Amino acid sequence: MIYGHGDDIHGHSRPIRYNFSSNVRQGVDHSGLMLHLWEDLTLLSNYPEPAPVSLEEKISEALGVKSNCVMVTNGATEAIYLAATLKIDARSAVLTPTFAEYADAAAAAGHEVRNMPSILSLSKDYDMAWICNPNNPTGRMIPAQEILEIADALPYTLMVVDQAYHRYTPFPAIEPHEAVLRNNVLLIYSMTKDYSVPGLRIGYAVGNPHIIARMRSGRMPWAMSTPALKAAHYLLDHEADYAMPLEDMLAQAQRLKQGLEEIGIKVEPSTTPFMLCELPDLADAYSLKQYLIDKADILIRAAGNMRPLDRPYFRVASIGAEADALLVKKIKEWMQYGR
Repeated sequence: MIYGHGDDIHGHSRPIRYNFSSNVRQGVDHSGLMLHLWEDLTLLSNYPEPAPVSLEEKISEALGVKSNCVMVTNGATEAIYLAATLKIDARSAVLTPTFAEYADAAAAAGHEVRNMPSILSLSKDYDMAWICNPNNPTGRMIPAQEILEIADALPYTLMVVDQAYHRYTPFPAIEPHEAVLRNNVLLIYSMTKDYSVPGLRIGYAVGNPHIIARMRSGRMPWAMSTPALKAAHYLLDHEADYAMPLEDMLAQAQRLKQGLEEIGIKVEPSTTPFMLCELPDLADAYSLKQYLIDKADILIRAAGNMRPLDRPYFRVASIGAEADALLVKKIKEWMQYGR
């Protein structure tokens, strides 16, 4: 699914001032990173590494696993599509509602895809299971131990667990070494989310060496650009500069949730700063989205294409007290006069 994601600022003629449609933390100071890239623009004249070995080694060292257990990808999305090719003539179960690329990647690989309403409904009848944890768009978090116990009970089902938002929740995710020890658990991560650099497209997968080797066999050479690789090394070397103020973010998100509920919006419980919302009376979130763009330069994520959701659903992420208050005010106006 190329279209229909959040953060589609490029698709609107009006300038967007308040972007609630992206789950990625906003307001991060990237001046050091930009200066680092600017200081060596000659890198644009050279090919990158055919495979990002140096970055894989650095990530593996940070995670405490061997480098043959890590594969760097062009964003987490490439890891998702490569993971889907690990099984042929497969049945995939996708824990929904969730990011549409899991089902799309599985379908592109020829899988029979079924929605899975609960991880407890997973059975040995499925060759792969796709789990976003914490989940996009709901922000729900399945205990890591619960996923591992199910993985151990279903040794022939490959569990693909997307932990792109693991830094956005206070609850522990599956540890890399726990995946490496198993033959049927693959973890996916996103430096986009960790460091707020969606334009650079840097992700990686962690798993048993046999799984990673098979994924690498399907990787294109030079899949990662030289600027992206250089930036990734810088970000890992300056980890402390990107510490996430999670407690403050969650507190502000709770205030936003309360504000939305007070005007009649149903908000799903979330362990993250983003949340899934449902308009009352089957109102249309796509209409609300356009109203907010036209009247307040605000962008939200209409979630009707996140299976099996429909048009009343939308997702927002808290971006600060003043902006959050304006969002609530404008949604209230639309509910009273705009629709």
